[in-house]
Amino acid sequence: MKTFTVCCLLCASVASAAAPLPDKAKIDAAGKIVRDTYRKEIGSEQGLAKMLDAADSTNDDPAGQAAMYLLVVKQASDDGHLRLAFDAVDRLSQRFEYDALKAKASIVSASVKHAKAADARASLVNRCFELIDDAISESRFDVADDAAKVAAGIVPRLKDAELRKAFADKRKELDRLKKERDAEARALADAQAAMRANPNDHKAHETIGLHYAVAGDWQKAFLYLTNAESDDMREAAHLDIVAGGDAKAQGAAADKWWEVADNAAGKAQRAFRGRAVYWYSLALPGLTGILKTRAEKRIEEAGKVDLAGQSSGDDNRVTILLAPGVPLVLVKIPASADGKVKSFWLGQTEVTEAQWGAVMGGVAKSANLPQTEIYFDDCLKFLDKLGGNSRFTYRIPDRDELQHAALAGQPWKEYFEHIQDYAWLKEEVNERLQPVGKKKPNAFGLFDTLGNVWEWCDKATLFGGCAMSVRDEFSGGPPLTGDETGHRYKTFGLRIAADLR
Repeated sequence: MKTFTVCCLLCASVASAAAPLPDKAKIDAAGKIVRDTYRKEIGSEQGLAKMLDAADSTNDDPAGQAAMYLLVVKQASDDGHLRLAFDAVDRLSQRFEYDALKAKASIVSASVKHAKAADARASLVNRCFELIDDAISESRFDVADDAAKVAAGIVPRLKDAELRKAFADKRKELDRLKKERDAEARALADAQAAMRANPNDHKAHETIGLHYAVAGDWQKAFLYLTNAESDDMREAAHLDIVAGGDAKAQGAAADKWWEVADNAAGKAQRAFRGRAVYWYSLALPGLTGILKTRAEKRIEEAGKVDLAGQSSGDDNRVTILLAPGVPLVLVKIPASADGKVKSFWLGQTEVTEAQWGAVMGGVAKSANLPQTEIYFDDCLKFLDKLGGNSRFTYRIPDRDELQHAALAGQPWKEYFEHIQDYAWLKEEVNERLQPVGKKKPNAFGLFDTLGNVWEWCDKATLFGGCAMSVRDEFSGGPPLTGDETGHRYKTFGLRIAADLR
């Protein structure tokens, strides 16, 4: 009889970051209880801030949580605490499907009648500036226009010359960006019309491909750039498609995109520079000598580039770059045989310190150790900052998904008979964390689905238990235990789930 002790898997969590907002009747009913419970807190900015923190922890009552956030939004807006109102909107949108930009536009519009004093008006204009910038970054020019109209009605009444000039500059920038958008839309429409008339129109292919490249949707971009008018662009697209995991091929793709960028300008140049940095970053571990030096210097020369939309791979495995030299590999998980779990994508490993640092900031102590000691809300903040890209939206997996992914279609007992091949045993590691990806992957190509750190999932329950004894006669899965969402243990980590847009 074999006996092993496993450092095993945990999955715990709260409501999904993208859960549907509860219906109005439930929120209204919960709102009455919230008002009665927090009568004293509602009267002050400090009290509302405490309510907001309390709402973050109300994970077992979606309607109550939503009602608390919405009450803080309304009361903070009415009282002129716009920063607090914006914060409440952001937290609400992290947990529920909620249009934060539209809500903020409504807040600034409704706040005009309350902004009587000069400092209140100046604060409102600054919130409008913030909203305009956020809306532009998401190409929501309708929201940006609404915020600009609110500011335009206030700025002439202010004596602050510096603020008036800042608004004039902001408005000019908004007008310029809208003109650029309109010109790009016309060019795209013309190219699409030309393609319908002549599917082999290389100039039209190039225009459409550039549109998707600038948007960061490289998978769609390649459909057109491989037939572009430019010989260099066609070659770069072909090299990109075949680059795979070979450092030399990755470097060749990077070199060609860098050359293409040298002959481009504006958004296109930034997109091509970013694509070159993507491949240089992936190639670096396999490069040596002058090739490695050139890659490092070009990454440095490119400066800060947006890598959020950069990805490569095939139908079952995709590599996304979070920062230069920090890839995130997603593996496609097939649906379960019983249909309980639908197909989705999952991180090949737990989130590492380097990946966490690339998104959240700070310096990682190790490139390959899993990130630990995180609250569930830390995970939500991580996902919020990570955002998504043109192909995927990110989330926290649920318990059924993690169990299905961990077993990869095999019974528990069959895994445990060879557990030392897949999981770090307590006897091996003396309760120390181990680098990800060092043991054998399971049948789905995932590492460390058993052992190493416990992983959050999305339903306020725990899956698994630390230092579990595994015996031949064991035939079930790890036991379920209680809610640990308020704890922050050194063994708590995260594995990212993703869905195609």
